[in-house]
Amino acid sequence: MSRRHHLKPAIDSLDMLLDAMCNMFGGIVLISVLMAVLTHSQTSSQQAQKAAQEARELIQRRIDRAERDIAAAEQLRDQMAQKESNPGTLAAGELMRQREDLTARVENAREALAKADRTRVATRASQYSDPGERQRFLLGEMSTLKKTRISLQNRIASLYEEIPRLERRLVDLGERFTKARAEATRKLRLPRERTSSKTPFYVIVRYGEVFPRYKFVDGNLVLNETSINWRTKSNSITGYPVRGSGIAVLNSKDEKDEQGLAQMQDWLKPVSKDSVYIIFIVYPDSFGSFNAAKERVTNMGLEFSWIPREYTVEVSFGEGGKAPPPPL
Repeated sequence: MSRRHHLKPAIDSLDMLLDAMCNMFGGIVLISVLMAVLTHSQTSSQQAQKAAQEARELIQRRIDRAERDIAAAEQLRDQMAQKESNPGTLAAGELMRQREDLTARVENAREALAKADRTRVATRASQYSDPGERQRFLLGEMSTLKKTRISLQNRIASLYEEIPRLERRLVDLGERFTKARAEATRKLRLPRERTSSKTPFYVIVRYGEVFPRYKFVDGNLVLNETSINWRTKSNSITGYPVRGSGIAVLNSKDEKDEQGLAQMQDWLKPVSKDSVYIIFIVYPDSFGSFNAAKERVTNMGLEFSWIPREYTVEVSFGEGGKAPPPPL
C-alpha cells in the first residue's frame, strides 16, 4: 500500500507533462494552419487585384483602339465627302455607274436569252416523236447556241474595250478640272500707292464680256447705250450691262478670241495713253476675260487698274463715290 501511494504523484506529473506537450503541439499546428490560411488569402487577393488590373488595361486598350478606328473612319468619311464634291470625282462616279449598268444589262440579256432559248428548244423538241429527228434538231440548236455564244463573247469583249476609253475620258475630265481650277486662281498685283493725273476710263467686265462705259463718235466721248442700260438715281447714274451685247474676248473653250480682242482694241484706239488709263470693274464670272483684256490693253501701251465687284453690287457713277484706284 505504501508503494502505490508513492507512485501516484509521479503518474500525475507525467500526465500533466503529456497534456502540456499535446497542448503545445496543438498550438503549433493551429498556428501553422492559420498562417497557411492567411498566406493563401493574401495570395488570392493579390492574384484577384492583378487580374482586375489586367482586365482594366485590356478594356482601356480596346477603348483606345475603338477611338482610333472611329477617328480614322471619320477622316475617311470627310475625304470621301470631299472627293464626292469634286467635279472630277463626280464624273468618275458617273462613268463607273455607266460601266456597272452596261455590265448588268449584258448579264440580264444573257440570262433572258438563255431562258428563252431553253424554253424554245424544249417546246420544239417535244414536237418530234422520232428520236432520230429529235437528235438532229437538238444538234442543230446546239450549233446555233454556239454561234450565239460567240456573238455574245464578241459583244462582251467590245464592252471591255470601252473601259480604256472611259478611263481616258476620266483622265481628260480630271485635266480639264485642274485647268479650270488653275484659271480660276489668279495672282494679281496690288495697286502701287502713287498719284496720277490721268483720267480714268471705266470698262465693266461681266458675263465673260467687256462693256466700255463710253464709246467714241466722231472723236467725242458718248455714253455707251448700245450694250449698257443706264438709269439715273438722284445724283448718280447706274449701268446695267446687257448679256450678249458686250465684246466677247474669249471663245467657248475659254481661249482668247482674237476677233473680239481686235474689236475691243478698235473701240479703245482713240484713248490717249498719255492722259487716260483704263479701270476694269470685274465681276467673279469674268476673271478669264479680264486677264485677256488687260493683256491686250497693256500691249496697246495703256495703263490700267481694276476693281473687284460682287454680283449684288451695282456699278454707279456720281457724287459721293469713292476715288478711283491709281494705275498699276
